[in-house]
Amino acid sequence: MDLPLVLARRKDGSLVYRIPIWFRIVMALIFAAVGAAIFVGGSAPGTIGWIVLIVLLLALLYRETWIFDPAKKEISHRFGLWILSKKVVIAMGDISCFRLIPWVRGSLPGSEAEKTENRLTLEASRGKQIGGEDSGKRKAAPFRKAYLTLACETPEKSFTINMVPARGGMALRASADKIATACDKPLEEG
Repeated sequence: MDLPLVLARRKDGSLVYRIPIWFRIVMALIFAAVGAAIFVGGSAPGTIGWIVLIVLLLALLYRETWIFDPAKKEISHRFGLWILSKKVVIAMGDISCFRLIPWVRGSLPGSEAEKTENRLTLEASRGKQIGGEDSGKRKAAPFRKAYLTLACETPEKSFTINMVPARGGMALRASADKIATACDKPLEEG
């Protein structure tokens, strides 16, 4: 399941990149419906019923939040289950850049096919129509799938902020532009 993160600006000027509210509402409704169906049935649920309820509860309680706060000059990332979530804080001074990285599942690293797919993925994220001679090369095998990753890079480490299928590349690029501008850091490709 591809779960897009959404970007919102707070009143204090910080940006929040997180799991959308609609996802929480849908998970709560499904959890309530499945829970009610199991317990209204009159008998205790079987193993599969318990597994479904637990998975739905874990999905409901999962947290993925990035806060880009120019006033505090830091980025904080909180992830995991609400009660057990972990927090990572990155000082904006330590960030060298934000980077959009294309990746094609099923391609041979370093091959010409990978380079072509990566180039086409980046061009599509800029809103360019892919045509001409490259359009015939775009017909990939069914096991190949292009992705675009937004990463925050420091001299020591790279932090993956979000990874989406290439079809969501334009939305990811728009969010990346806003994040890079708010943090006053460059947005690079590759």
